[in-house]
Amino acid sequence: MCDAAFQAILGTLRLSCAMELCSLALIIHSGPFTSQNYALYRTAMELANSPVGLLILASFASVILEEKSLG
Repeated sequence: MCDAAFQAILGTLRLSCAMELCSLALIIHSGPFTSQNYALYRTAMELANSPVGLLILASFASVILEEKSLG
């Protein structure tokens, strides 16, 4: 794996871990689910679900970077 592809995957993994940690912190901080903190819960759920898409995009990007470095 070329260095650029590895750095793309590594950076995305770091970002994904940070997003999951922020999601957990929001859920812990908001307390029990009420109508007043619905927006906070939706934000936490989006932060928890977004890393999947980011990792898929990063894997495609790393494949493209790897192909460019070989060719």
